[in-house]
Amino acid sequence: MSVVVHTAYEWGNTMRMNSKLDDLLSHGRFAEATSLLKNHLIAAEIIDPSNGTSWAPYADQISFGILSEKGQPAFDAFWKELLRFFEEDLEPIWGHLHKGHVLFRLGLARLSDEVSTGKKYLEEALDEDRQLEKIRAGGKSVDIEKSIRPYSSYVALCIIERIEDEHFDSAIEKQKFFREFFSTSFDAAIMGRGVDQALVEKAVNRIVPQEGLEQALGIKKELDLTFEGRLPIATVSLAGAFLESVLLSILYYEECVTVQGKSVLEVELGVLLREATEKKDVFPSDAIRATCQVIHIFRNRLHPGNELRQMYKLTDRVATTLKILLDLALVDWARQTK
Repeated sequence: MSVVVHTAYEWGNTMRMNSKLDDLLSHGRFAEATSLLKNHLIAAEIIDPSNGTSWAPYADQISFGILSEKGQPAFDAFWKELLRFFEEDLEPIWGHLHKGHVLFRLGLARLSDEVSTGKKYLEEALDEDRQLEKIRAGGKSVDIEKSIRPYSSYVALCIIERIEDEHFDSAIEKQKFFREFFSTSFDAAIMGRGVDQALVEKAVNRIVPQEGLEQALGIKKELDLTFEGRLPIATVSLAGAFLESVLLSILYYEECVTVQGKSVLEVELGVLLREATEKKDVFPSDAIRATCQVIHIFRNRLHPGNELRQMYKLTDRVATTLKILLDLALVDWARQTK
């Protein structure tokens, strides 16, 4: 199926659909909003069912309205039904359609319940993305694995590659990490948004002992500059250095920790993380500790040999999502600090 080309008349219809959709969502009429989306997908006049950028924003708008009003189970049910609708109602008419975004949303939603199931959905989404890129290549010799790196499913799998269910002591903490930190940072990166840096700086001032503030804020300033400059390797490296400064200050100035008879000033981030975890009173939650662990993993993989061995490569979007993830964790950390 060819991509829909919008005429002025069709753009007028699109604007009317936006207005109608907004009206339905504002009144909590989610079933009608869903029916409106499905009807336009079937008609394939305003919305092109073969083009995710054509319909995904509407689906997201409806699903997040449902999430806000009815909660996670209803949100999950919306995306499961949309997957069924594509497979049973649309594909018999149009043939195979790219369902990467639907599977991606299902994957993100399931991570908080069972990491392995969430990863499975994300891997299926990435397979859909591969198929789409092969079609776009039109028989030309193209590095498909490189072409799929900008996709959301690729970015998500890159970040959670080494996260498993057992990394969390409770289901509540796992849900907090994936729903409040991971999913939020992901959507913020997609929409080009970030965490208010005034809030992050305020959080750092609350978390870090006075003696270590100058160093921590100095590294944070450089981290913010590299983040704005869209330099993924430098962003991840400085995120690790910043986290190391935060943990070092806490363990050195407040906890007076020694490691096998050595000062914590002589050890690296991995050891600091282990010591902070063992102290029990440093991280206020598993969700924050898991975030710090992800930052450590990515800092370690910056060695060229490590990066070459990774299935999923570091990209600008991965680095952006990681920076937002760290910022969200710091703000929550400060909120829970007495």
